[in-house]
Amino acid sequence: MTADWIKGKLSFWFIQLGSWAAYGLAVVVTSVPLRHERDYIAFRTAYVVTGFLGSFLIYAVCHNVWKRSFRLIASVVWCLPTCLLLGFLCSAAAVWSEARFGGVERPFSWSVALAGTTGNSFLFLAWTAMYFGIKHYQALEQKQLQLAQSEALTHDAQLRALRYQLQPHFLFNTLNTVSTLVLDDRKQDARKMISRLAELLRNTIEAPDTHLVMLREELFLIEQYLAIEQVRFGDRLRVRFDHRLEAHEVNVPRLLLQPLVENAIRHGVAPRPEGGEILISSSVDHDTLTIRVLNDCPDPANLDVTANGGTRVGIANTKARLKTLYGENHRLEIARPPGKFEVTISVPVLRPAGAFGSRETATAP
Repeated sequence: MTADWIKGKLSFWFIQLGSWAAYGLAVVVTSVPLRHERDYIAFRTAYVVTGFLGSFLIYAVCHNVWKRSFRLIASVVWCLPTCLLLGFLCSAAAVWSEARFGGVERPFSWSVALAGTTGNSFLFLAWTAMYFGIKHYQALEQKQLQLAQSEALTHDAQLRALRYQLQPHFLFNTLNTVSTLVLDDRKQDARKMISRLAELLRNTIEAPDTHLVMLREELFLIEQYLAIEQVRFGDRLRVRFDHRLEAHEVNVPRLLLQPLVENAIRHGVAPRPEGGEILISSSVDHDTLTIRVLNDCPDPANLDVTANGGTRVGIANTKARLKTLYGENHRLEIARPPGKFEVTISVPVLRPAGAFGSRETATAP
């Protein structure tokens, strides 16, 4: 027995017993003024009891019709005669009970039973309408749930694809750097870089497979990445951090900063003989987290910018991930102060517990 089957059965019994209990209570309350008339009480009691028992038969018919997905006409052909038949049997049982237990000498009358068929049938028609109404509501709810799950899976797959695009891109660039160090006969630096790369990859691979991490975790990975690049550039690479403490516990997209810092090094620091400085800062203003990556750049006006406003893989990938995670509720801006290149990202504050597999509830849509 599956959980859905048990849930369905419990739901049926809750509605069945609840609705008939309410109906029976209404009959009792309206029968109080005539409580001394035995024939009336016998009639109403038999009417309620046989109606309750008959509802199980109409349930079996409706359930069969629903499972077979009959069209409207076929459903009416099955259900309407059943309701009429049950209405007649219920009326006959009530008339018989009145004649048998009413305390009045009165013979059973088939004509009276037939006359009461229409009113009794409406009781079963109402039950049938309620059954199909609930079933259609549940089916609609299930479709909406499946659609939401499908969208969530698609959403998750998009994020994973974008994130996985970054990892080999970064790895290949780093291995090329190692190769360059070996060719330059800087074997000690190459060994150091490989060791630091192994540590970075270990922390990346062993991390939970989530799309959001706390900013302090992201900064830790950036520090490891910069330690690798520091082997290559030495004093030519200068890094400054300026982070507000409250920003550390805010969730951000995993690997958000790495491609931006990689671009800053590749297009800003590497082409300059004297190297350059990278400033990474973050702050929280009300419900918005702002992250800024500012780097020296030899000629920011000539930097290779795509139609989407990004430098090759890095910013284009970042824009796509932000769009997937936050919809329109984010901002990514590129500025070119004299001799500088600046990327500013603003996103809603996400604190540790739940969106997209994180540990926290999001205020983002």
